[in-house]
Amino acid sequence: MKKYLVIAVILVGVGGVYYASKVSVDFNNSKAAYPETQSLVRAKRLAGPISGNCHECFCGESTEITNYFWAATFDKSEFERCITGDGNDPLVMFRTPGSQNHIVYGNIGLYLVDKDPTWLTHYLAIQRQSSGTGVGFMGGELFSTIYGNSVAASLLLAHNQALILHHADLLKETNGWLRTYWVAYALAAVPHGITRSLVYTEGGIQSNDRSKDSAVGYATALVGARSPGDGGGYNDPYEIDPMFALALNLKPRVFTRSVVQNSNLHSLGKTAIAIGLPISTNNRVDLGSLDFPAARFGLTESERATLQQFVESNGTKNLDAVMAMVSDYRPAMAITYYRTDQGVSTWFGTSTQSGHCPNPNPKGCNYATKIQGATEEYLHPNGYNTPQPPGRSWRKANKICATNYTYQQCMTLPGGTLISEISWTPDQGMIRLQ
Repeated sequence: MKKYLVIAVILVGVGGVYYASKVSVDFNNSKAAYPETQSLVRAKRLAGPISGNCHECFCGESTEITNYFWAATFDKSEFERCITGDGNDPLVMFRTPGSQNHIVYGNIGLYLVDKDPTWLTHYLAIQRQSSGTGVGFMGGELFSTIYGNSVAASLLLAHNQALILHHADLLKETNGWLRTYWVAYALAAVPHGITRSLVYTEGGIQSNDRSKDSAVGYATALVGARSPGDGGGYNDPYEIDPMFALALNLKPRVFTRSVVQNSNLHSLGKTAIAIGLPISTNNRVDLGSLDFPAARFGLTESERATLQQFVESNGTKNLDAVMAMVSDYRPAMAITYYRTDQGVSTWFGTSTQSGHCPNPNPKGCNYATKIQGATEEYLHPNGYNTPQPPGRSWRKANKICATNYTYQQCMTLPGGTLISEISWTPDQGMIRLQ
């Protein structure tokens, strides 16, 4: 049985003080993956606790997650204040307009501290089709690049603690949710990198250089609610890429940016702690340095191999097996995946029915995506800072169009020979049309 010595060090600009911790991790045993038997590794590396820089739970939770794992003290009340809305009832949360993530962050933080899986188990279970709630997978935050990746990374923390604590009911739900999450992105992935992105927005096209941030051998782009796609900051669609690469063990994989932003752990930082990936003194991670068991990501080794082969074959292998992995999950709004030998597109709706943004707050919605060659494209007619009535998207011959009733824009589907067309709908689940 192989063992690796992980040396995890974090640098903070507080009085020039450094804290380092050596952690022996057995990467081959998913049920005893960490040296602590009661929680994930907590290495005291900060000179003192950091303070949050905003009043939203999105960054407040990230601040206290950082303090929980890296500081001598943390403020549990930061987690508790996030659960005051909607009576801490996930079903009420999903059925109420507005944010569908704040109390999730709070309860994930409390699970790490108090180790009570009840709330998280229920939150995940009601997203299943068999629950009869009609919530749908991820609810109204469906594949949001602002919140979706961060929630997924926080769930990875909970999932890996559940592995340690043998919380079987929670593991059933985290396994199902995470597997569906990786499948959804695999269906939109291509086996090559990209160098730029084009965003169709407010009547124009914005071009962004992606050559430095996407030094990996694949790319994935998926429609999503509240997904700016503006090429700036950490709200970019490509934040999923490094998490996705680790989950499917895709190589080469590189991430050049810091995993800490404004003193807070971002999605890849939380993922690194969840799985035991070292974070360097300048807050970077070497994605290619270690491989991790599929169980860390809610997958079996067989499921990971199936997804990996699907991506590497440009969707020509294992499609039926991939589709079968999400049998008990359906989205709140139909998503179509259209793949050719030259690229892949996704959009809200189907070839015969229009779709709309699944979040009642439509600003920042990506209605359609495309990867062809080394370019990603996003159909995003409403600017993030210009709220509009919920728009809609539809297919028109070889184009996907969307409108927010101020601007209407279209992008062409990828050319070449059609490989598959799949729709994932609230009524029928995942069906193959071609």
